[in-house]
Amino acid sequence: MRQVVAILLLAALAVALPGHPRPQEPEKAADTVTTGVSMVLVNVTVLTSYGFPVAGLKADNFKVFDNGQEMAITAFQEAAQRLNIVMIIDTSGSTYKQMSLIKQGAIDFLRRLQDTRAQDRLAIVHFNDDISLLADFELGWREKAALVQDRLDAMGGTALYDAIFLSTRDVIQRTPGRRIVVLYTDGIDNKSLKDFSDAFTAALASDATFFILTVDNMKQALADANKDIYQLSRRQYYEHAQGEAASRTGRVEPQWTQSMHQQYPAPAVLETSYRLAHQRLARLAETSGGKFFKVSSYEELPGIYRAIAAELPYTYTLGYQPDFATFKPGEFHTIEVRVDDPALRPRYRRGYYYNAPPAAEPTKP
Repeated sequence: MRQVVAILLLAALAVALPGHPRPQEPEKAADTVTTGVSMVLVNVTVLTSYGFPVAGLKADNFKVFDNGQEMAITAFQEAAQRLNIVMIIDTSGSTYKQMSLIKQGAIDFLRRLQDTRAQDRLAIVHFNDDISLLADFELGWREKAALVQDRLDAMGGTALYDAIFLSTRDVIQRTPGRRIVVLYTDGIDNKSLKDFSDAFTAALASDATFFILTVDNMKQALADANKDIYQLSRRQYYEHAQGEAASRTGRVEPQWTQSMHQQYPAPAVLETSYRLAHQRLARLAETSGGKFFKVSSYEELPGIYRAIAAELPYTYTLGYQPDFATFKPGEFHTIEVRVDDPALRPRYRRGYYYNAPPAAEPTKP
C-alpha cells in the first residue's frame, strides 16, 4: 500500500514540478548533506543573542571555511528569494482530541505566508498509516487553507519515517531553489516500512532545511499503554531490548523474538521510543540547519508556526567553489560559517560528502 501511495504522490506532482536531477546519495547516514559538483551552497540564518533573525547583511559580513580553509564567496543571495516549502502534518489517531488546534496552527502559518511571502511555493503532505499529498505547489493559498480545515481527520498509526522519506524524495527534492520542510508530529513512529536511517539520508540529500515541531505527549501515551490500547511495533520492542537508546543510527537488525512482548512492559518500551524519537528529530533539524521545537501543550503550536514563518525571510545563501579536482568521491568536508559581529550567531548545515559527477557519455562521430 505504501508503494502505491508513493506512486500516486509522484503522479500528482509530475505536471507541476519540473525534473531536477540530484547528486547520488551517500550510503552512510552521517551528520552531513550532499552537494552538487559546481558549487557548494550553504543556507545561513543569523540570530541575535536573544534569538531574533538579522536582516540586511551582505557577503562581506560572512566568512566560510571548507575543511578549515577559507573560501571565497562567489555567490550570495539575500533572504528575499522565493522558497519552496513542504508542510508535513501528523494526522494519526493520537491527534484526534487536538485536531482543531493542529489545523489552526497550520492555517495561521499559511495565512502569514500569504500576507508576507506570497511569492513562495508550498505543498502540504499529511500522514498516518499512509502518506498523502493534500495540496500541491500550484494550488492557491485559500484553497490550501480550506483543504486543511475540511480534509484533515485523525486516524490510524504513525508512519513518521515513511512520511519524511517520501516527502523529501518525491516532493521537495523535485523542486529547484531553496527548500524548507516544516514537520509537525505528536508522537513516535510505529508504522513505517523505512527506518530512521533511510529517512535521515533522504532528508539530508534533499538539501532542505527542517523545522520540526513535536508535542511531548508521552504521559498520555503511557496512560494508554497501561490500558493495553497502545500499539507498539516490533521495532520499538527491539530497540528497547537491544539498549538502542544511545544509538544514533536508528537502524534495526532483523533479529526478533516473540517473547519480547511478555518480557518488556509497554510503558518502559514507550519511554525508550520517545527518548529516541526526540533525539533523532532534534538531530535531523540541527544537522540540516533548521530548528527542533518540543512543546508540552498543543496551545503552543500556533505560536511556534508564527515564529517559523517570521524567521523564513531572513536566511542567506552563500556559495563557494572549492577545488573539486582534488576531492575524492565520498570524502567528507566540514563547513564553518562566521559573521563579522561576534554578538551574532549563524545557524547552518555542518558539512557534506562530495559525490563526483557521472562520467560524460562519449559523443558519437
